Amino acid sequence: MSKEEHELQKAFSEKEKTEKLISNLENLNTKGSLSVTQYTQIKNGYEKTLSDATTTIEQIKSRLSQKIASENTNVELYNYALQNLEVRFKIGELKSDEFQKDQQKLKEKIQKSENILSELNKLLNAQSSSDVGGYLEKSKGISIGTGSFSAGRKKTVLVLIAIIAVIAIIGGLLLISGGPQLGITGNSASLVTHNIGPTSLSSAVVNEQSTSLQLPAGAQLYLYGFGTGGAHPSSGFANGQYASVTNNAGYSVAALASSNINSNSFTTGTSYQVIGGVAISDFSTYTESYGSNPSPGAPSASDTFTVTDPESLVVIVAIAGDGQTQTVSGIPNLQIDAASPNDHTSNAMTIAHTILNPGTYTVTEQTLQSAAGQDPNNAGDLIGVWVFQLLSTSEKPIVSSNPTTLVNAMNISVNCSQSNAFNTGSCCCWIRDPTGGHAYGHVMDLGTVVSNNDVYFELRPGAGDAKCKTTGYMYYSLDGVTWTLFWSQPNLLGWTTYTDTTHIADSFRYIRANTDSCGVDWSSVTVN
Repeated sequence: MSKEEHELQKAFSEKEKTEKLISNLENLNTKGSLSVTQYTQIKNGYEKTLSDATTTIEQIKSRLSQKIASENTNVELYNYALQNLEVRFKIGELKSDEFQKDQQKLKEKIQKSENILSELNKLLNAQSSSDVGGYLEKSKGISIGTGSFSAGRKKTVLVLIAIIAVIAIIGGLLLISGGPQLGITGNSASLVTHNIGPTSLSSAVVNEQSTSLQLPAGAQLYLYGFGTGGAHPSSGFANGQYASVTNNAGYSVAALASSNINSNSFTTGTSYQVIGGVAISDFSTYTESYGSNPSPGAPSASDTFTVTDPESLVVIVAIAGDGQTQTVSGIPNLQIDAASPNDHTSNAMTIAHTILNPGTYTVTEQTLQSAAGQDPNNAGDLIGVWVFQLLSTSEKPIVSSNPTTLVNAMNISVNCSQSNAFNTGSCCCWIRDPTGGHAYGHVMDLGTVVSNNDVYFELRPGAGDAKCKTTGYMYYSLDGVTWTLFWSQPNLLGWTTYTDTTHIADSFRYIRANTDSCGVDWSSVTVN
């Protein structure tokens, strides 16, 4: 039974029970068994209960209508992708086995969404408890008292209750002390220092004449870029694409992606492809931006970006679509990590990094079409910039008047790639909300309880290739059962990362990132 079905079952049962009670009340009143005051007071109470139950049903059905609209959008997106797939197969971009495999996956997704729609519509059309599992009687709560025990047995029961309470308190203290930032001695919180190294960059590689790349597993984030000759159609990246440039001939000639998945690929009908990537770890937060130039001949592309934290790692991925030589300049101490050779035989790509302090910077890549007979309309340049904030090397003391609550924790950072009781450790692309609150989403577990903290978060919807738009939601929870909305924003664009910082005064452990359409490609949270 789904969450909405159970809620409707309870609300319909409450409504039907109250309607029956009102009917009985009217019968008694007709017989003259009640005074006017009794009748009025009792009926007013029942009518309030009936009104509340009716309102609850309307609210649940309103949510169901929103989910149905979102799921219909998903079906439209899948069908749109299916049509594009068929076109790519007919023009020879895809082989038969590739086409059949991808076609089957999309048809399975469409069928899954249609099954969900069938269930949602069934709930939306429900008129009584019999339509949602039957009438539900309220169960009475269980209470423990000592009044009926003899003096000796009463003492024994009280001792047992006291022992259970002590065990619960000790268990709570042990749970909290097992967290990454808090040690407990008596009723006071003591400092636990973390020696965390700086942000690390590894496994930078640029491969010529290739359309796929696999990097070593285990990093927090992977950055990718590709470039083509630009004379024929190319797909986007399979995972995490967030920027591309279309040349004057109307074809995608270069693209950028960021993903928690350590492999990526694209398809193209062009020659002289190039693909590159790099792995990044041990950072707390990051921002991403890019600049592009689709003009004929595309001699350069630039991006202006801002660094807010001291000693931030800045990573550059620059691509010269249908360009053979490339230089990158404009920011100090830039170190080249991987690059294609400037030998006039392949499209140029550069992966580089530097460490920068707060300020505004502009980085520029310059390129040249140097092979004989090249068409300027096939060119297009793209440059991506990622700014990573380092994890701190020490923590400030934590002071708490309540030993079961962690207050003012520093730099706890988690993201959707980390598995927990809710998440499997997969971010992309159409991961269902494990709580059932929305269509898609991730739940992130901080691993301990925090309170009264600033929370920085990132949310990136998917389906950018279909120009998808959706509303984004962020929730927090102490127990993973009761969730409180702390941020929402409409009209989020697919493959665009949205960030914000908000203050949560309550105690919490879990953060949930959601959309009702487009999926969620990436989410992360840092408690400062």
